[in-house]
Amino acid sequence: FDIGISYTEADGASDAESHGLAAPRPLYRESYVLLAPNGLVEAGKRRLSWAEAATLPLALLTPDMKNRQIIDQAFRHAGVSPRPVFETNSISTLHAFLAEAGVATIAPANAARSAPLPGTDAMPETVILDLVEPDLRRVVAALVPDDRFEPPGVTAVLQGAAKVAAEMSAVGRRRPKR
Repeated sequence: FDIGISYTEADGASDAESHGLAAPRPLYRESYVLLAPNGLVEAGKRRLSWAEAATLPLALLTPDMKNRQIIDQAFRHAGVSPRPVFETNSISTLHAFLAEAGVATIAPANAARSAPLPGTDAMPETVILDLVEPDLRRVVAALVPDDRFEPPGVTAVLQGAAKVAAEMSAVGRRRPKR
C-alpha cells in the first residue's frame, strides 16, 4: 500500500505491533460526543459521563467495527456495559435511525461538529454533549510504508490530509450555535 488512515493507539499495543512496517504520521486527536434528541437528556447539559450515556437508549455501530471497539473500551473503563437498541455497520443508517427513532448515539466530535449530522445546523433538534469520565481521545494518523521513498502522490495526500485535519480541529473546538 502507499497510504492508509487508522487509529494509532490500539488497546495497549505499540504502534509497531499495531501497524507492522507502517510509519504513523499523526493527523489529529479524536474525542467522542453523544448525539441525542432534545428531551432525551437534561436540558442545558453540555457534558455526560460514559456511565450516564450507558443508561440511554443507544444506536451504535456493530461490535466488529474499530470505532465501536474504542467506544466499548470507554464504557468498560467507566465500569458499565451499554445495551444498544439498534446496531448497524453503516454510519448513514445509524444517523438516519437517530433522527427518526428518538435514541442517542456516540460519534467522533470532529465529525459531529463539522458534517451535516444530527446536532448541527442541518438538524438543530439534536444536542451534542461531550463525553467524559473517561476523557477518551485517540490519535488518527496517516500510515505510510516505513521506507525512504515517498511517492509525490503520497506527499500530496499527506499535505491535504494535514490541512483537513487542522480545519476539523478548529471546527471541533467551536460549539454549534443554539
